[in-house]
Amino acid sequence: MFAYVRFIDDNIRQIVPLDHIKDFCPQDVKDFEIKKKYHILWKKSPEDQGQYYKAQILKLAETWVL
Repeated sequence: MFAYVRFIDDNIRQIVPLDHIKDFCPQDVKDFEIKKKYHILWKKSPEDQGQYYKAQILKLAETWVL
């Protein structure tokens, strides 16, 4: 499953896998709170350890297709 998120500090939107969202295990694609701030892992590159930032989940989806 994937999440379309908006980072609070800079308003950047990104699609992330659910394992990048701290302490988040939804039951289905509607199992999130749009007004809640979640901690999302931001990585600059695949080799980067990354850092968690506050973000809003805008949408969940089972798959990600270009």
